[in-house]
Amino acid sequence: MTEAERLRLAYLLITKSKNEGGAGITPKRGQWKFVASIFPLHNHAFNKSWIKQWSTKYFLDDSDINQIRDKFGEKVAFYFAFLQSYFTFLLFPAAFGLGAWLVLGKFSWLYALVNSLWSVVFFEHWKIKEQDLAVQWSVRGVSKIQLPRSQFQFEREAQDPVTGEVVKIYSPYKRLSRQLLQIPFAVACIVILGGLIAGCFAIEIFISEVYNGPFKQYLVGPRPSRRRTSS
Repeated sequence: MTEAERLRLAYLLITKSKNEGGAGITPKRGQWKFVASIFPLHNHAFNKSWIKQWSTKYFLDDSDINQIRDKFGEKVAFYFAFLQSYFTFLLFPAAFGLGAWLVLGKFSWLYALVNSLWSVVFFEHWKIKEQDLAVQWSVRGVSKIQLPRSQFQFEREAQDPVTGEVVKIYSPYKRLSRQLLQIPFAVACIVILGGLIAGCFAIEIFISEVYNGPFKQYLVGPRPSRRRTSS
């Protein structure tokens, strides 16, 4: 068992409800309103040695990623693994972009095509890398696990007929009514956005077609010149 797993289990034992075997400490709620947060103490000696070790290297190897996972958990390790892969894959676009700027000139279709293909290659590479790390760390499907939220405001408690546990129940009709409140908010956002876009078009048409005052040439901007051909 890694240090991150021990800390996670200790945190669950502290925060889980008493009917689930925990202490039921919920920061800033009820009798625990004076508890601001729950977090592990820092190991200053380890942090100092780790910062000294990392300051002498530019790239992280697999042992460094595994060490991050053991100390801080899988979420932090996935973050550093992604950044490692992302920065490594940025080396080629950076070098190719410099060469394209010197040789191909501006707005090169070849540069855009190579960047698009390289993005697809990086995306597929990270998908495989992420799956490999998930299998190695035994965390596949962990995002689907739902933990009880201490801030959940329930209406009543009832006994589950299958498991016999006491569960907290909130009316699904009230939940649906709260979710439907998003509809008028979305409609209001659409109306406001549409009004802003229509106002911008109206101002642009007024300046270009109706307004003949000073500084019109600066407000409208340069227009493409038209060539006349004689037949």
